[in-house]
Amino acid sequence: MKKFILFISAISMLATVGCKNDEDTNEVKKTLPTPDKGTVTNTAATNETSPEPLPDDGKANGYTTVTPETRYVITPNVGGPNEPNQVYVDLSTKETFVVKRDAWDLAFYCGNDDFRVVLNASLAMTVKPTNNDKLETFIQKDENMIVGKDNTNLNMPIANHYIDEPSGLFRGNGTKGTGTAIAQIAERDQDNKIYLLNMGYTVSDVEPKVGGVNTLGDHRGWKKIKIVRHEQGYKITYADHNVSRPDDFKTIIVKKDPAYNFVFLNLSTGNYVRVQPKKKNWDLCFTTYTSWRGANREQAGNPANGVAFFPDIVTVNIHGGTRNTFFKYTDKEERDRRYPLYTKEKALKVNFNDEKYNNQMYFGRVWRDPINDKLRDDLIFVVKDNNENYFKIKMLGYKNDEGKRGYPSFEYELLK
Repeated sequence: MKKFILFISAISMLATVGCKNDEDTNEVKKTLPTPDKGTVTNTAATNETSPEPLPDDGKANGYTTVTPETRYVITPNVGGPNEPNQVYVDLSTKETFVVKRDAWDLAFYCGNDDFRVVLNASLAMTVKPTNNDKLETFIQKDENMIVGKDNTNLNMPIANHYIDEPSGLFRGNGTKGTGTAIAQIAERDQDNKIYLLNMGYTVSDVEPKVGGVNTLGDHRGWKKIKIVRHEQGYKITYADHNVSRPDDFKTIIVKKDPAYNFVFLNLSTGNYVRVQPKKKNWDLCFTTYTSWRGANREQAGNPANGVAFFPDIVTVNIHGGTRNTFFKYTDKEERDRRYPLYTKEKALKVNFNDEKYNNQMYFGRVWRDPINDKLRDDLIFVVKDNNENYFKIKMLGYKNDEGKRGYPSFEYELLK
């Protein structure tokens, strides 16, 4: 089988999801252009070798530049009602990093404690293991794996385990559907399954009526993949689900980079993509997401629960050490009265070591009332980052002055 190897060339950091029907300042903002397709590197056909290490972006992994007790406002560049962008926010520096959410497909975990691969949940991707033992075998596509488009597949059980657990936790707890949808990459090649991969959807370019969202475009097709360990990283071989010729397959060696949570791969181009900042240089990500209706792990076994696709999600960098909580007040007036009174002394009383906070969806969609289509303006969010910084946050909105969705904003302070 002819093999293709992806070499990593210089990558510059990007200054860094929704269904057609909704479910279910000292002002400081860093203005950045919207990228086209993420930052990528080219591949070349060659013998199998380890790729060159990713170049350093010149930034320390975890640093603080914001001033305590100073009001900052950030308007993440999600990109409007099609929500084409994922926006990573570093509260310590008020920097945002933007990437097109369709620029990547799979993310390979870089930690030395596990070998895991996760799907691009912002595109409604799904996956399931097959009983095939040869990649050359034709694999029939499975329409039951499709989720998201108009949320028409409202009966996809969590137990099917077609998506990664929304919490971001890798290891399941014994309940079907928990943990990653692609099993831990085993030491022995023969213990790793061949998977059918539903590639999800493109980003729609059709603008909806004012106040709505339209995040999913055309279906992107199906692939078959097999991932094994390679030295201290990974090797993935893949092709379209219905091909058998050796020349139709690509094999890419993925090397872990300990400065980052994940290495990201675009299967269509065979390119690596720089998506996230270094693992200690971001806290929140504004994105669309494939999740459970009840996103907490204890709700996984509820037969009334299920898989759905959501706009306006905020995930938390749990793999980089960020945690968050929130406090509910009677109304906006009470929240605004309590907000200036919330201090670091109060934040220190929160036990962020509690396992319930080890959940990237603890911020999630709670900041928005989808039924009444309005902001939850009765909440104060508290974030603790990996440098023991504590921040308080007020969400300000998710629409622009014209009432169009996909324009979130929030204010925050570093607590002293």
